[in-house]
Amino acid sequence: MKRIIITCILILTAGLCLAPVLFLLVGTFMGNHEIYTCIAPALGKGDGPAIWHLLPQYPTLQNVVGLLFDSPEYFQMFWNSIFYTGAILAGQMLFGMPEAWGLSLQKLNCYASTSCRSYNFRYSPFWARSS
Repeated sequence: MKRIIITCILILTAGLCLAPVLFLLVGTFMGNHEIYTCIAPALGKGDGPAIWHLLPQYPTLQNVVGLLFDSPEYFQMFWNSIFYTGAILAGQMLFGMPEAWGLSLQKLNCYASTSCRSYNFRYSPFWARSS
């Protein structure tokens, strides 16, 4: 019984976490008019409750084509993100990996003090015991 309750709670939590992704994917393939008719009541411009379809009634690639081919700002932001991601990864490879390797070779025999315990906790993934 306990396992069933835990499984239900985990499934509910996963559903709540994945719902925004589902809304995003479904909204990507909806036309502008369909999106407006679905959420107009939530914006105060329509009567009745706001609804959202699990599948678009009239799927279209209009929004995707508009983003990819009709907006040069998207390309600028995309390549800017690629540049910064590459720079961060290069910095991690240049500085982070040698530092982690150096920390893994250190032998600290001061397990009693608080500072060494916090040091060991922070850098424990990088410890490699050598004999």
